[in-house]
Amino acid sequence: MKKPLKLLALSIATWVICTNLAWSNNAELEGIAKRFFIAATEGDQATVLAMMSPTWKENLQIPMFERFMHEFGLDDFQGIEWGETKLIEGGMELNAQFSSSTDQFPIQVVMESHDKKWLILRVSVLPKIPQPLLPEPSYEETVVLVSATMREFADSMNAKTMKTLYQSASRLFRIRHSLEESSEAFKQYFGEGDFHERVSGTPGLARPTLKDNYLIVEGGYNTGGFKTRFKLDYVAEGDLWKIIGVGISSNPDDE
Repeated sequence: MKKPLKLLALSIATWVICTNLAWSNNAELEGIAKRFFIAATEGDQATVLAMMSPTWKENLQIPMFERFMHEFGLDDFQGIEWGETKLIEGGMELNAQFSSSTDQFPIQVVMESHDKKWLILRVSVLPKIPQPLLPEPSYEETVVLVSATMREFADSMNAKTMKTLYQSASRLFRIRHSLEESSEAFKQYFGEGDFHERVSGTPGLARPTLKDNYLIVEGGYNTGGFKTRFKLDYVAEGDLWKIIGVGISSNPDDE
């Protein structure tokens, strides 16, 4: 009996979606999505939020959403070329080529019906080409990578803002964290002398962990009268490793 019940449930769900589609067509769905991006470009947050499904808004963090839209240029709508639209479980999937003033890239918009109204469930930016798996860097390459990151961190501490490291970090890092939040997290080291003295020379490294284009490196320095320890998380962007997570502690040798 279980299998027929499962098939019946799926048929009912499909019937509900198709019933909602009776008053919809591709042009209408595309028009809804287009209005969403125009509202985002115009800074009309009320309209943007009104066009989101309750499912999306349930756990929505508006600052992070705004950084996501800005980082990828989705708040700079210049045009859109629609591709395949297809029925999926729970809604509709629209694929398109999005144009900002500086770039063109593929996107995917998923919509769900709520109270007989199509609302946007999620927006995804798709890679222009599949992201290749980067090979594990050698020990020497890892030292160079970590040393560059720690120099940028030291520059940031001396400047009393995380701007230097923030600008070279991954898109995901900049979406998850604002510059102000990043600076606040490490402000305890602002103005404590030249931080470069704490991260000079070659860092000691544990064996890095590599999985699915994520690289985790732990290690430290014992220089300048301080013990400085770090855990640096990198993600592959193109053919480069870029910071996605930073954990650093630095204390005097006698503590």
